[in-house]
Amino acid sequence: MRNLILFFSFAFVLLSCNHSKVVTTESSNGEYDVLLVSEFGGSGSDEIQILNSKQEFYTLWEELMGQSADEAPSFDVDEEMIIVKSFKSNRTGGSEYEVRELVQKNNTIKVYYSVDSPSEIATQVITNPVIIIKSQKINNPNIEFILQID
Repeated sequence: MRNLILFFSFAFVLLSCNHSKVVTTESSNGEYDVLLVSEFGGSGSDEIQILNSKQEFYTLWEELMGQSADEAPSFDVDEEMIIVKSFKSNRTGGSEYEVRELVQKNNTIKVYYSVDSPSEIATQVITNPVIIIKSQKINNPNIEFILQID
């Protein structure tokens, strides 16, 4: 009985801190789509990856979502690229990341985002936030993620 209670307590903690959100709406200017915002799935390091092949994207999608690549958003390798932004690991859950705007000029892409962290006691769990964006393809992009604080 004690093991059963421990199991359900652990399961509740895991489920209560999962703030993954699949986003499929296009931006108002049609230049990008935010495909995923999640507290889990990033590398745990502050890094940006660019995926230019369907295989790379579908493999990542299967790993993050635990579902077949058939369920992944469409991706045209000739016209689009996938930007994967991983953030440093956090010690608490409950932070909500939001992409506010993506501005593309020449080969520079600036992604403006915000983070809403819990003001009260939060779940104590290591999180590895990640944002996945589909954008118009450009060669040798210089990508910056810029935190906006209200």
